[in-house]
Amino acid sequence: MNDDREGWDEDVLNDIFNARDRELIKRIPMSLHLQHDSWFWNLEQTGLFIVKSCYRRLVGEQNGPHEVLWRKLRSLDLPRKVTNFIWRTCRDMVPTAAALAAKHVQKNMICSWCMLADEMIEHVLFGCSFSQGVWSRVGIQEISHERCQRPVKEVLCSLGSTFTKKIYPG
Repeated sequence: MNDDREGWDEDVLNDIFNARDRELIKRIPMSLHLQHDSWFWNLEQTGLFIVKSCYRRLVGEQNGPHEVLWRKLRSLDLPRKVTNFIWRTCRDMVPTAAALAAKHVQKNMICSWCMLADEMIEHVLFGCSFSQGVWSRVGIQEISHERCQRPVKEVLCSLGSTFTKKIYPG
């Protein structure tokens, strides 16, 4: 663009682009509004780029259905190992037999606690009779076998404040 913003700078176009690209660029209509461009990062209210919001966007946390869970986890006064475990669980990073098998590690797929089902994270946390006993002992009866059929993030979100208040009342 020229300094007066009324047309393309021919010298710059000739120096940088080939003939075909120059012609395509010249077809782009110039704006009738003489406003200055600015950079704006739309994932932040301030418009400033922040690595944290970029990371969240890349891993699918930003404005996703489970943003409430992530926000709640960050705001709770839970031991770091607990928040780390929940995060790893939601990211399918817990080394269950199913997760190891997906990485070609040879292991028996049957749950070592109940010996009744494949050792998948949903089963280990919500469906296994051992985990059912743990949840019951902690005082959370909301965990049921049907929940182990749903994705872990959904279950953790549905437990919401019940999960955090009963286990770590803070």
